[in-house]
Amino acid sequence: MGSVGSGPFDVKRVAIIGAGPCGLSAAKYLLAQRAFESVVVFEQNPEVGGVWYYSRQPADNSQVPQVSPFYPPDPPVKSGDKPVFASPMYELLHTNIPWTIMKYGDSDFPHDGLIFPSRAAVQEYLVDYSQDVRHLVRFSTQVRSVALRREGLHDRWDVETENLLDGQKSKDTFDAVVVANGHYATTHIPDVKNIREFNATHPGVISHSKSYRVPEDYAGKKVLVVGNAASGLDIASQISRHCKSPLLLSVHEPTPEENLAHVGAEEVPAIEEFLVEERGVRFLNGRVEKDLDAILYCTGYLFTFPFLETLTPGLVSDGRRVYGLYKHLFHIGHPTLVFPGLPIKVVPFPVSEAQAAIFARVWSNTLELPPAKEMSRWEEEEAERRGKAFHVFPKLGDADYLDEFHEWAAKSSSGNGKEPPVWDDVQKWQRGIYVEAKLKFELTGRKAKSLEELGFRYQPPSEVENDGKERNGRSPPLILLELRLKSDVDGSHLRLSLQSKTNLRARAGVHGLILSELDSMQSLGCAILSHSSVYAAFNENPKTVMFRILLNQIPPNLMVYAAITYEASLEEYRSTRKLHGLFSWVSDHRNIGPPYFYEDSYLRTKLEDRSSGPAFAASLSKTHLLVEHFTDRYLSDTLPLAARDLFEQSQTNTERPSENEVFRIRRAFYRFQLHCNMTCGEDDNPDSDGQEGDEDDTVGRDRAYIFFFYFPPWVNEQLACIQDYLEGLLSKGAHLAVHTT
Repeated sequence: MGSVGSGPFDVKRVAIIGAGPCGLSAAKYLLAQRAFESVVVFEQNPEVGGVWYYSRQPADNSQVPQVSPFYPPDPPVKSGDKPVFASPMYELLHTNIPWTIMKYGDSDFPHDGLIFPSRAAVQEYLVDYSQDVRHLVRFSTQVRSVALRREGLHDRWDVETENLLDGQKSKDTFDAVVVANGHYATTHIPDVKNIREFNATHPGVISHSKSYRVPEDYAGKKVLVVGNAASGLDIASQISRHCKSPLLLSVHEPTPEENLAHVGAEEVPAIEEFLVEERGVRFLNGRVEKDLDAILYCTGYLFTFPFLETLTPGLVSDGRRVYGLYKHLFHIGHPTLVFPGLPIKVVPFPVSEAQAAIFARVWSNTLELPPAKEMSRWEEEEAERRGKAFHVFPKLGDADYLDEFHEWAAKSSSGNGKEPPVWDDVQKWQRGIYVEAKLKFELTGRKAKSLEELGFRYQPPSEVENDGKERNGRSPPLILLELRLKSDVDGSHLRLSLQSKTNLRARAGVHGLILSELDSMQSLGCAILSHSSVYAAFNENPKTVMFRILLNQIPPNLMVYAAITYEASLEEYRSTRKLHGLFSWVSDHRNIGPPYFYEDSYLRTKLEDRSSGPAFAASLSKTHLLVEHFTDRYLSDTLPLAARDLFEQSQTNTERPSENEVFRIRRAFYRFQLHCNMTCGEDDNPDSDGQEGDEDDTVGRDRAYIFFFYFPPWVNEQLACIQDYLEGLLSKGAHLAVHTT
């Protein structure tokens, strides 16, 4: 059936499939628009809540592997008077984000509750939130089919449903449909060599996190958890207290060391094949584990819409994304069909509100959609940019999405409707530090009721500027770059805080974004911060500072260093007095770095050189794999002889890391190759002739290329005593700042 244009629309009756978080916000915004005659919500469970409606009995995970989004939906796990469908919730689940940003715009969680609420508290919150729209919900009603037909110039949707209490089937026609059925129904279990034979021979050993409920079910068992996303780490940390030690955690990317320590697991590579006779697996590095009692896949879910199978072209292929959508929401060919809640790695409640505000206004003809060709072009460009991770948002991508939709809704030609939420600076900061805060919440016993209790306090830019004023009364520069090491209960962290004056209009939340990206000093391999949104935030203005950060962390008994490249124009940074002061500071702490770095002024100069600095820094690390990687990219015939000598020494004197360390390092390098750019853009600043600089300005007037190498090398230290060692050093309160003098 041909597509319908982008309006105007003839929408009077709206169907909402699902009374979870997205369905409830859709109902509220549609009612607030006061433009629709009828809004009906279909919910297959006997209560609102969607995935948050907990079912003690899990679903039957009989499909192994599970790679098709076209698998029939699960039957109810509880029949009788009120059938109940299994959700992915488990008994001890707490949210991963603080309620202060998780909440709907007009409804707070109880202020005396936990900052990271339990699943029961979230369900109670949703029930309270639903009170204004409960009369619209048809509970215990399952949508069987949604069929499109044309009526004149407009689309109509025939919705077939079944009452699960008495079996009665119904068919109603609607002008628009909100597909809010969620995407936590069809599990994803990858098709690994011999997995079918293994599952047939050892039924029940392989399962998915959707069936996980309590850790006691794994008491005394040898357990392998596959996946280290949020749910995988949370579930693994619970099971590890009850199962045989160690719990094995199979990953593609290394887990931050502080998270791994909290989980209490041994990290292993991805599974290469299942060993049927041994009831075991072989990992990619050749390691074999036998006699496994439980293999729990925490590998996510597939998008599936069994009631829309007649819609052409199809919405899904492999279940990893939904095709034919504009802004992850509107069906381009048929815009009276919307899919809220698809974005991944976002805060879902406010995002669903923003989406509801838009389609309520569009369907009431007070807000316009772009032409279909423009919407299709957006999808093509987005698919090219994001690839397989089409619906996966970057850090603070949801904040940008909220801003965009808030501005879009403001263009409405009518004052009717409910205003969508938008985060202030504090909320964006909270969004940026939530990962670190959640770990602290877990480590302190899940008792905190505020971020302040966990040691996180928002500092407005104005306070930072006031703190940074010089004695002579001059204001601080446009950019204040601060490096700080701080010892926390969960380990020692390198922290970078970045603030700017209001005239830079840098995106709020950048400070939190940087904090959340930095790993613990105990992490193995590389932790990279070279985030496109951070770069864009500073590139929006002609006099902003472009920066790149490489935080490189090496295994025990090898040097650990952090390298930060900071460049500024002549007008923003003209003095190098601070630079020399920093070199003097690290020279007084020779135990934290290679002595030849401080003693040889030539080497110091080369580290400041843009062309050879990266290769030189690599040679200083004395890490075989790191040096090998850097030299492939940067080493040239022009590299000075001293650097080549150091390179040769590092090849012959390197202490070989263990097998597990090699695995982690290699994974880190893959990430490095994808995300890190050590070199900066070409100098586009005006010539500095005629400008007066400090008398000790030996680095250069146009740019200052500063590499700071400092903090513990872990030389002759073992992993077991790293934390004590770091805390002892960090008690000195190392605090470095670079700004205009």
